[in-house]
Amino acid sequence: MFKLGVAQINPELNDLKSNKEKHLSLLERAISEKVNVLVFPELSLTGYYLLDGVAEASLPLNSPFLNDFKKISEKISFSLGMIEKGTDYNPYISQLFFEDGEIKGVHRKVYLPTHGIFEDLKYFARGKKVEVINSHHGKTGMLICRDFMHLSLNLLLYLQGVNVLLLSSAIPVRGLDKEKGFSVKESVEYLLRSLANYLNVYIAFSSRGGFEEGIAFMGSSLILNNYGYIVREGVFLEEDFLTYPVNLEEIYKKNITFPLLRGEDLLMIKENMRFIGNDKPEL
Repeated sequence: MFKLGVAQINPELNDLKSNKEKHLSLLERAISEKVNVLVFPELSLTGYYLLDGVAEASLPLNSPFLNDFKKISEKISFSLGMIEKGTDYNPYISQLFFEDGEIKGVHRKVYLPTHGIFEDLKYFARGKKVEVINSHHGKTGMLICRDFMHLSLNLLLYLQGVNVLLLSSAIPVRGLDKEKGFSVKESVEYLLRSLANYLNVYIAFSSRGGFEEGIAFMGSSLILNNYGYIVREGVFLEEDFLTYPVNLEEIYKKNITFPLLRGEDLLMIKENMRFIGNDKPEL
């Protein structure tokens, strides 16, 4: 058993010092409430619409600025979002996983949207790897916003035996319907319920709330159990803090009655992947 937590925050744009203080304060709160794993939203350390401020807000993974996070991770495991200054001299939207006084895992956002108000690919490089982290609290995977809407990345984590998905996002409010509310919220809920159920995983979805540069971020974070039920839900637009006790034995029980993962044919999948995208066009 362990306690999973979500910090639904509204970071200040390009104010790393202030945002760091907020993170550390919430981590202390989580420790006092005996939370074992806490997840913050996408770009929680920097804010989202940095545009030409990307270089100023970026940090290498060995930055001394992150030392306080390493120190507090001796007491709690957590995931936060920042702009990573890569060793290849490219900026990445990254989610870092801290545990045991170190950065134990990094996920770089793979799918960078460039439609509507989104300009991710204009300012950031794409990640190219999806890996499971062997945490004290189960095999843990991280995906960032548009990433978890692509089934391919979820499949890669699933085939690596992921138990807990830590999902971070900064989703603007859009798709207003007088009867149903905001369609993007409804769509995310349907998707995450399906993923939790069929992948047999617990999901902590940390969605930024509040306003930045005139844009509203929906909040409405979620924690879901491995049967796809929403067990905790954050408030709309504002900041919030969610916790839920997780029992990984429930994953074992479900694997007994619904043994999908161990029935997967990895060799067949690899063989078929060789042919995808290589079809000759019809004449």
